[in-house]
Amino acid sequence: MKPLIKTVLILTVFSILPIKMSAQTGEDQTEKMINNGLLAILKKDQEYIAKGILRKNYFETSCIWVDHLPEGFEFSQEIIDMKLKCVSIYGLTKEQKKNGINGIQFTGFKLEGNYLRICFAEVGVFQKGNTLHMGVGEGYVFGYTYSCEKNEWILTKTPSAWSKDTE
Repeated sequence: MKPLIKTVLILTVFSILPIKMSAQTGEDQTEKMINNGLLAILKKDQEYIAKGILRKNYFETSCIWVDHLPEGFEFSQEIIDMKLKCVSIYGLTKEQKKNGINGIQFTGFKLEGNYLRICFAEVGVFQKGNTLHMGVGEGYVFGYTYSCEKNEWILTKTPSAWSKDTE
């Protein structure tokens, strides 16, 4: 009886694998939504640089934190072209720790029915003595609603602070 159970389990596992793999070969909407959120934040920072709110070399001393991005995540070409450093907190150099480094970090998803929140935060890191200090700055939430008709997530909410900045 035991060999029969093993055979059934093996056949079940192998019959499920092709379904999972074929589902992953389509367009990755999650990756697209994360890239769009990052790009929106970076473009807003560019506007702040132009207005003098952020210093001109802001992007030279900033980064995108990669620690919480999904495994195998790939940045869009537009983000790559911005030539920002992509840094892991575990890979910081002594100089980066000493001088401090700020960056945008993907912090996660929250799904409530057909509404999905994608969250980001500004995170700064510096070392003083033997202690590594981290500070969290402004947070950003992008809201998406799932459309069954279009079979995709539709952006329905951008960070509320941005609407105040543009008035």
